[in-house]
Amino acid sequence: MQFVATDGPDKGGAVATLINWNTHPESMEDENTVLTSDFPGAVREAIEKRYGGTAIYVSGDLGAVEIVGDNDRSSRTTFDGKDFPVVKDNRAATFSFARTEAVGREVAKAAVEAIEKGEWSAVPPFSMQKRELRVPMDNLGYQFLISKGVLARIHGFDAAGGPQVVSTVYAVRLGDAQIITVPGRTLS
Repeated sequence: MQFVATDGPDKGGAVATLINWNTHPESMEDENTVLTSDFPGAVREAIEKRYGGTAIYVSGDLGAVEIVGDNDRSSRTTFDGKDFPVVKDNRAATFSFARTEAVGREVAKAAVEAIEKGEWSAVPPFSMQKRELRVPMDNLGYQFLISKGVLARIHGFDAAGGPQVVSTVYAVRLGDAQIITVPGRTLS
């Protein structure tokens, strides 16, 4: 999704581009001991270079933890035109920074294709709704640690009927886009 300036010196240029991709940004697995932006950094750089403005990467539904080619379910080893073969018993050689950046450039290419083939729509007024979400806290370990003061007491812990986890879900509508936010790892 791209947001374009409608007035001022940047009229017609991208103000921001929102990229939604459904995978964990941990393409180097546990071999990465450095604080990095992982493959979303390469996505952001490529999108900002092409369109200007600010690129914002958000993780969508995280149904797949692995990057394509990281497991026995996929044999893909080529990203951004370069081959990154799986090196048996050498994860550091397999999951490199070069591969991570190539994965990011592949995601950026997919985003560019979606933007180029997308249709512009008139944007009706922005709307947002929020609702509180309450679910039972069934993790006895957390309950014990909270009751002993090891973990901070959270809103909902003392709810009638037993401890609850309380969060907020947002529904955002902007033009044709509908975005629902949910707490991280809701199904973990």
